[in-house]
Amino acid sequence: MRIMLSFFIIFCVEFLSAQEPISIHLTEKEGLPDKEFYSIVEDDKGFVWLAGNKGLFRYDGYEFKLYTHPEQVGLSVFTPILDKDKIIWYTNLSGQLFCIKNDEVILFKKLKDFFNGNLPRIQAHNNLLYLSVSSRLLVLDKVSGEILYTNVSSNYYYSYITVINNVAYFFNDEGYLCKLTSDFKVEITNKKIDYNSTRLKRAHLSRIKDVLVLNTLSRSGSVNKIIINSDVENNFGYSITNSDPGFITQEIRVIDDVYYVLSNEGVYVYELEDSNLVLKRKILEGTSTTDIIKDKNGNFWVSSNYDGIHVYPNLDFKSNFNCSQPNGIKKMIRGKYNELILIGSKGDFYMFDAQNNKNQRFIYDRKDDVKFIMYDSIRNKYFLQASRGSESFQRTNNKLRFFKKYINLNAKDYSFIGNDSVIITTGSRSAVFDLSEYEFRWNRKKALDQNRGYSCLSSKRLKQHYISSVKGVFVFNQDFSEKKEIKHNGNSLFVRDIITTNDNTLWCLSFKNGFYKVIDNKVVKHYTTDDGLLSNTNSFFRSNKNSIWIAGEKGIQEFNFKDETFRNLTKKNGIPSYDFVGLEFIKDRLYVSTPNELFSFDVNTVFNSIDKSKPEPYFTTISVDNIEKEIASSYSIPTDSEKIEIRFNTTGFLSSENISYEYRLLTDSDDDDWQEESSKTNTVIFNKLAQGSYTFQLRAKKGDKYSEIKTIDLKVKGVFYEQWWFFLLLTVLFGFLIWMYFNRKNKELQERQKLIIDKQTKELENIFLKLESLRSQMNPHFIFNALNSIQDYILNNEKKLARTYLVKFSRLIRMYLEHSQSNTISLDEELSALNFYLELEKDRFEESFTYTIQVDQSMNQELIEIPTFLIQPYVENAIKHGLLHKKENRELDITFSFDYDKSILHCVIEDNGVGRAVSTEINNRKAFKPKSFSSEANAKRIDLLNKTREYPIQLEIKDKYNDTLEPTGTIVTIDIPV
Repeated sequence: MRIMLSFFIIFCVEFLSAQEPISIHLTEKEGLPDKEFYSIVEDDKGFVWLAGNKGLFRYDGYEFKLYTHPEQVGLSVFTPILDKDKIIWYTNLSGQLFCIKNDEVILFKKLKDFFNGNLPRIQAHNNLLYLSVSSRLLVLDKVSGEILYTNVSSNYYYSYITVINNVAYFFNDEGYLCKLTSDFKVEITNKKIDYNSTRLKRAHLSRIKDVLVLNTLSRSGSVNKIIINSDVENNFGYSITNSDPGFITQEIRVIDDVYYVLSNEGVYVYELEDSNLVLKRKILEGTSTTDIIKDKNGNFWVSSNYDGIHVYPNLDFKSNFNCSQPNGIKKMIRGKYNELILIGSKGDFYMFDAQNNKNQRFIYDRKDDVKFIMYDSIRNKYFLQASRGSESFQRTNNKLRFFKKYINLNAKDYSFIGNDSVIITTGSRSAVFDLSEYEFRWNRKKALDQNRGYSCLSSKRLKQHYISSVKGVFVFNQDFSEKKEIKHNGNSLFVRDIITTNDNTLWCLSFKNGFYKVIDNKVVKHYTTDDGLLSNTNSFFRSNKNSIWIAGEKGIQEFNFKDETFRNLTKKNGIPSYDFVGLEFIKDRLYVSTPNELFSFDVNTVFNSIDKSKPEPYFTTISVDNIEKEIASSYSIPTDSEKIEIRFNTTGFLSSENISYEYRLLTDSDDDDWQEESSKTNTVIFNKLAQGSYTFQLRAKKGDKYSEIKTIDLKVKGVFYEQWWFFLLLTVLFGFLIWMYFNRKNKELQERQKLIIDKQTKELENIFLKLESLRSQMNPHFIFNALNSIQDYILNNEKKLARTYLVKFSRLIRMYLEHSQSNTISLDEELSALNFYLELEKDRFEESFTYTIQVDQSMNQELIEIPTFLIQPYVENAIKHGLLHKKENRELDITFSFDYDKSILHCVIEDNGVGRAVSTEINNRKAFKPKSFSSEANAKRIDLLNKTREYPIQLEIKDKYNDTLEPTGTIVTIDIPV
């Protein structure tokens, strides 16, 4: 007994956990194309772009795609940025500036000669690109590529300029704040930082809230952060915050007003408090980090040198303990109030103090595996169940004191009843044990079930006791005198865990069939995946306030039993593994154990940072019989197609793990229910669709959020004899046969018609010949009349008038000759000829003859075409036969107007001569009776012209009479359709 009561010292190791936020480490094993990355950027569509040693890659939530250019020199690329126009810009060490537009890499500019192998940093502001290294600055117009400004000077340090309101700020070698104005003038302010050029040469200038932060770096690696008011022009007062020495700053990022310093020693996270930067936490200590972003779903991405990418879905997820042994944790059990016990896999166990975040490892040196540990708070004793026996021990000053060995119970679960009794389910039975004499032996008070047990629960509020075994779930009254099985629809329940909630409801977690709600020992509801469970197979059950937390094969869920809603935590939210070995609450913090890690989170805030936006799926590939098609809204599918394959995706980290898809194929006659895409390949395949029109609909689901429905129209053609083109072909063929029949019948008629047409053609040709002949006869007639006028002047010895008249006559002849070469002339040309002609006639009649020509000014005289020599003969007749026989007061009025509605030119020729009847009588008394050749010829000409025109020329000649019916002149009206 003295030996049994001796103190046994067993090996122990104690350490303080760092509480590193849980990250998902992406390496080449997870599909990451490289392990060395320098920069990260997210575009407006949610694609994450990684710039690294092997090039630029785009991550779409499913796979990584390489982007390169045929002229790209080398593989490595750096400093990608996204500008306001959603264009990504990046560069390389060869001075090549690239951009990505419409998913295509464009070599925008070659700047090798300017940067001489130095790597420029890129900033985009409005339509300008600022590229800078330590002593070189270049400003580009990002649209035209024009270089707007360059400066090479060792007096200025451009490494990390900051652009505010179109002004770029930087420092010179004396520590003075400088600025490059919008018109590219450098101005040195009187604001100065008392630092030497060595520090300022490697300075990061960034903006946080309403201040600027100048992060200066010395050659030794020490860093000083200077806080400057953002109103740098007027209020430059600053304070200095010193940070830990010994590391090299590699990038500075400001996210949500939090200051992240990426260094060779990890990520240092600062927040601004009272104009000072206060270090809040360190992430990835000891890892050389290069960049950090927060994507649209709230995930933090950290790139590193040689360690791939770390993604933090939720910074509130804390890793409390990492087991150094592979699969080192088999079970987690609740110990004291703030204590968790982690059972190891090699005869060891860990005792974790949640209050102080301390963990201690103990090695059980009995050459035996530890299976289970039970804590008795009344006696402050632990009962350790090993593979070959049990022992009790106490922990004092981080040492274990063992007391007594007991029989092997092979305990699975326990539940205390008062101070001296406990229900224990074992691998072979369930029983009640008396602990009042535990120092001597395990005293079994009552056997409850003689089968393998899984879980047990003694409820003071319900005044009942429960056990689950391979036979089902059984309930006992307070003194164990009555036993009853709880069933559902007449079937036994096989559950692995039993809990109660504060509303006195019993809940039973099954092995692979969801969980049950039990009231008054009756199942009132059965919850499965149809109700919102991620999986029907789950491992652990714990309650907290109005919620039940469930750990299963697809994540962790919170079930609010008041409103019966689920909220999910999956790998996308930071869960490192779904292989759970324990789930326990300490206050409002839920501790979850996997075989390699213990992590925790505050259940009151864990969902605050989870993205609640709708997913946005898109189609990636449409293929018919393995031939890819361009993405479109509709497709025409041949009837003999064997397979139609539709692929889709949603951007975002691990979207394939956290987003599910539903689809349906609608026809004109039905409305199918949604089907889940369960293969997780983001692919739907249809084999041999029947002829008809279909609408493929797709929606994505993230949590309880559904996306907008995406659609593609599919039209499957039928066999050839059911196609529209086949019916069209038959119609054309039938029509062709009818045409052939009537064509043969009409051949003889066509031959007869041909003879008639030939005859009409010859007649038409004859008409044109007559017109040409008449026009050639009219020209000498005009000349003859004019020469008569000249002869009269000569005979009357009026030489001057004859000379003047002859000049005008020659001009008129020239016009007539020119007009005679065309069938039509413009109205403007006709008016010019009329004016010359009337001037000649006026000279001949001297002052006894006046004329007027009135033209509607709204007409475009140059565009209106009329037949040649159509108007002038009627004007000549009015003078020769009407006005010539009067002695005085000879008047002639010519008016041109246009009917725009009918497109007709109206010409009215009115004289106050003797009239046609008197003129004929006078001519008949003459020995030589003159013949009015112009009128007669023109009448024939109008008749011939009308035979060739669609709309005929109308001619009307009327005599004027006074009240005593004496003739007072003639009116000629000519209507010429234009």
